[in-house]
Amino acid sequence: NSENEHRICSESVAPLMAVDLKLAYDPWAFIGPGCSYTSSPVGLFTTHWDVPMITAGAPATAFDGGIYLSITNTGPTHKKLGRFALKICEHFGWQEHVMLMFSDNKADDRPCYFAMEGLYMELKKINISTQDSVFEENKPAINYSQILADIQNNGRVMFVCCSPDVFRKLMIHFWRANLPHEHYVFFYMDLFADSLNSRQKQPWARGDKDDHVAKEAFQCVKILTYREPLNPEYRQFVSQLKMDARQMFNYSVEDSLMNIIAGGFYDGLMLYIQVLNETMMMSKGRPPGSIITKKMWNRTFHGVTGMVHLDENGDREIDFALWDLVDTNSSTYQIWLVPGFTAKASDV
Repeated sequence: NSENEHRICSESVAPLMAVDLKLAYDPWAFIGPGCSYTSSPVGLFTTHWDVPMITAGAPATAFDGGIYLSITNTGPTHKKLGRFALKICEHFGWQEHVMLMFSDNKADDRPCYFAMEGLYMELKKINISTQDSVFEENKPAINYSQILADIQNNGRVMFVCCSPDVFRKLMIHFWRANLPHEHYVFFYMDLFADSLNSRQKQPWARGDKDDHVAKEAFQCVKILTYREPLNPEYRQFVSQLKMDARQMFNYSVEDSLMNIIAGGFYDGLMLYIQVLNETMMMSKGRPPGSIITKKMWNRTFHGVTGMVHLDENGDREIDFALWDLVDTNSSTYQIWLVPGFTAKASDV
């Protein structure tokens, strides 16, 4: 466990745990940690020790480069998210008036900050100019007037990351403002689809007096999520995950896209075992960690989360779903599934 007393990933606890494990067991590989803050120091240690590190929970762009040579990432990464946003901008020819709007609390794991960092780094590569607007959700009051002023002055294409309730309030304020709504588009970065967890998939609906305005406002909204694996192995894996969590830890696992992280860890472990067995068939004894790591990269295999392709840097290619509201009355969405950034449309 690399969390602190507040159950937040701790970059100070994680390396201590890693050193203890190294001294006590001299492991052949590390599975985890499961977030960016803890993976950073542990990844530096495993690179120094020449021990493979497999994780599905280190999405930050900082892991892309020549420093963390031991890390194989079988989960989502924000570099791939940024490339997807880049494809969207390129498709529509957007070069300016792009805004990155996000909630950021430096006391937590900063998921929105790291997600938007992926967009910023990729958009910058082809000189797409961006403006940012940062706010903190747990403050007494969010200054929506200032956010709307930022939108009016700097934005036409907004990528937004925050909680579903705050995003809904933002869209209500936007719709009531005296702005030409048809000139704006909002991409809500809801990677784990928290806003779409109702049966009707109505992210605007709360059963209050603002529902009508919110429904109208969401005509300007596209929702970007990870794509849930559709293969039968994944459904079986999630079913077993729920059973094990309940029996072993008295914990209830919900139906959520968060389960792709658990599936990513499982696929990473299976990949390591497969590569280790292949390597040891050719030479007995413990192989160098760098050899195992390199053999895991640039590889494709079928896992419980579907077809897994790792690129030349050991990062997994990720499928995204872009939800577009077609008819607010019938609650019909059109989804573009994006494997390898090649869009194909399907109605749900």
